[in-house]
Amino acid sequence: MTIAQSTIRGNGATHPGGGIYVEGGVVTILRSTLAGNGADGGGALALDAGTVVITESAVVDNGSIVTSGGGLLIGRGVLMATNTTMARNHVGAGAGSGVQSVGTTVLTNCTVTENFGNVPGGGVSGTVALQNTLVALNTALGRSADCRGVSGD
Repeated sequence: MTIAQSTIRGNGATHPGGGIYVEGGVVTILRSTLAGNGADGGGALALDAGTVVITESAVVDNGSIVTSGGGLLIGRGVLMATNTTMARNHVGAGAGSGVQSVGTTVLTNCTVTENFGNVPGGGVSGTVALQNTLVALNTALGRSADCRGVSGD
């Protein structure tokens, strides 16, 4: 499935994936905005299995009430994001306000900023590889406001 030049805004769920929930296959998001969505994990998008490719998009102002991933929650799948901004997402009780990943996540030429979490990893948390990506000005009530458990070059 391809989502191009679209806005996914103002959606909510009592389970993961307020804007989009991916349970398999390949989803491509191009030049789109995921904003103002909320869920119990992955306010904008939750990936349980499969692959998500996000290019030239914005994941902003999303939230997770209880679990991790205010913007993006990556489970067993693969996320590849390029030239994408993840900003002003928040988490009530979990980590990774911008991105929380236990799957495989690669952020290339992205900006992760001004996200807020109540535990370490306000910007990105988990299995995330950063390539030429700015992670700054994120906050968390615990340590590691910007990154937690992240590799980069």
